[in-house]
Amino acid sequence: MPRLYKSHMPLSSINPGCKYVVTIRSPEKTAISFFNFFQRMNRQEVKGKDLTEFIIDGGKLQGDPEKDRPSIWTYYSEFWACRDHPSLLIIPYEDLCEDMINQLILISSHVLDGGIVSTAVQNKIKSCSTKDVMGPLETISTEWCLQQSARIGTCPGNVWDGVLRVCSQPHKVSVIDDRGRTFLQERWNAEMKPHTGFEDYESFLAAVRKLNRTKLAMISRAST
Repeated sequence: MPRLYKSHMPLSSINPGCKYVVTIRSPEKTAISFFNFFQRMNRQEVKGKDLTEFIIDGGKLQGDPEKDRPSIWTYYSEFWACRDHPSLLIIPYEDLCEDMINQLILISSHVLDGGIVSTAVQNKIKSCSTKDVMGPLETISTEWCLQQSARIGTCPGNVWDGVLRVCSQPHKVSVIDDRGRTFLQERWNAEMKPHTGFEDYESFLAAVRKLNRTKLAMISRAST
């Protein structure tokens, strides 16, 4: 089995020579998820702010130039630019939720150079990815990460220790108002549309799904 690594680095900053599985999600839904997660963590970014203020004032989606952290739209435009590269697979979060088995087929074929994990393994992964299974895991375990960071002296403490999971509970805030929605569309028009031609996330998602349907058809033909 290959070694697996998770990274928040953009494609343009990451090491070559690996297979990459990247995810996309509606910027609106991503903003809502960030906001509720940060509220649970009592993070400074959300103190005294409603969802729209969080989005417009930064809200993670816009990135952080001082820390060389790109915006969500930069990530997406890079994904699209590399869409035909054999080392890259784009997986929509929406499809992981709605059609996990086919996404697992895509992922395993991509990572294993055409190999596909068994149906039993696919079903096991799917069953372990439900909220009913993940819900009882009340906190994020970071013991190993803390030990490694302490070993090499990169982190004096563990800011994630004891963070409650959000996945098992409904979001307290789940709707973006018109001002927030307009702002997100303006950012899309400025940062995503010029590089990809897509008018909105829905058209981008449809194009990614078309690519993945083609890949699934190729996998199916190869296995028969």
